[in-house]
Amino acid sequence: MNENTMTIFEQDESGRMLQALRSPGTIAYCSFVVNTPDEKIKLYNAMTNPEKKVSEMVNKKIQLKDVYVEMVQMTNEDTGEVSPAPRIVLIDKGGMTYSCMSFGIFNSLKSLFGVFGTPDTWDDCVEVEIVSIEKGDRRILTMKACK
Repeated sequence: MNENTMTIFEQDESGRMLQALRSPGTIAYCSFVVNTPDEKIKLYNAMTNPEKKVSEMVNKKIQLKDVYVEMVQMTNEDTGEVSPAPRIVLIDKGGMTYSCMSFGIFNSLKSLFGVFGTPDTWDDCVEVEIVSIEKGDRRILTMKACK
């Protein structure tokens, strides 16, 4: 990984990815390499003003190139309990950005990285399809890899 990459993933001795959520509210993982002023602007805009919601992409494919994940504090409106939740921005091959707050997508990314490696090791991109799974009254977003 490059020196600008921060990670929420650690590898064990066999190379498997392990979740390591440390400081909620800080950048946890960013695969997008930022060296130039233009790249810094692109990353900042992806972080603060993503173009689409991942939920708009259900049953659609994304040619995933980069990922930004940060843990943020979320307050449960019913209980008032505050807990960390992943805020995710997916960046496609063309630079389009898609955001969500989703443990389903977070867990899919962990599995994707475990199988395909992290984006900094990809030759080009990995095509994924956004999937919505209904569990009772909840909708969980996830991803599946495509050919």
